[in-house]
Amino acid sequence: MKFITVLFTLTIVFSCNRESNVSELTKSDILTSSEWKKDYYENSYYNNDILEKVDKDETHKGIESIKFNSDLTVKYNRPEFFDKIDGNWNFENDETILKTSLYKFGGYYFPSQKINILNEKSLVLEMEHLAIISFNTDGTENIRFLVRKFYFTR
Repeated sequence: MKFITVLFTLTIVFSCNRESNVSELTKSDILTSSEWKKDYYENSYYNNDILEKVDKDETHKGIESIKFNSDLTVKYNRPEFFDKIDGNWNFENDETILKTSLYKFGGYYFPSQKINILNEKSLVLEMEHLAIISFNTDGTENIRFLVRKFYFTR
């Protein structure tokens, strides 16, 4: 009986140790493990919270890419640029926002993005919503919102 008790105890101890040694990947690990390739970008236009239209852009699919590094640097490759854009990245707001400092030709690329999906195969970023203000013929404002999402895969 003592042998069975000792064997049972050892089984529990080694099972617990094995489970505690398994480490989970962090968001940084997933983000920096390899390059992300553009799948497509999507612009959704809303008027009074009603979706009016969606534009899908697959230009440079699989060619345009972004690489986040563990030293908090980032490289963005877009075919119409002559070279890659270098910058830095960091997480904010409990790792739900991804910020970069990619700047070229007078514009920032991916400056502040909400992380919609981040797993080993997919990265979906949502740009902060932009208000598009126009005026109706009667002089009243027409406010629409643009929600831009960036879909990347490995």
